Amino acid sequence: MPKGIDSPLTRELARQRLRRDWLAERLGVRPWTFSRIEGGKQTPPTDWYERAAAILGVTVAVISPEDSAVAA
Repeated sequence: MPKGIDSPLTRELARQRLRRDWLAERLGVRPWTFSRIEGGKQTPPTDWYERAAAILGVTVAVISPEDSAVAA
């Protein structure tokens, strides 16, 4: 995980012992784009968290930013 990023998604990836690159590939984005989204520097596509949650086998609420209004 990149240093300094502590997001719900980062914590879930660590919990499942998965790499950002692995999830980025499955989401069809470049690792640097994934890092920008994860760090809150880029707005993800509307279905991004839904697709990521489905891949990880969790609900959107588990991985969405805490200050976001992303619906579960």
